[in-house]
Amino acid sequence: MLKALADDTRWRLVHALLRAPATFNELTEQLDASQYNVSKHLTILEGAGIIIKEKSGKHVRCTVTPDFLARLAGQSLSSHQ
Repeated sequence: MLKALADDTRWRLVHALLRAPATFNELTEQLDASQYNVSKHLTILEGAGIIIKEKSGKHVRCTVTPDFLARLAGQSLSSHQ
């Protein structure tokens, strides 16, 4: 997870998604990055369990996973079960 966050572009993507969920196109515009670059980094973040990508029609909406939010808050979800 830390390795996935080590890249500046990936950290910027996560930071944007911590503010609010966003579509792939919105993230591309917010970061002023190419679609290829954003797609590549989102795939890495998804593989690390940091974000979730949900397809809705033509749009892909990205959100931060509840597990990652819990880790940021200093707690694990398993301690609440």
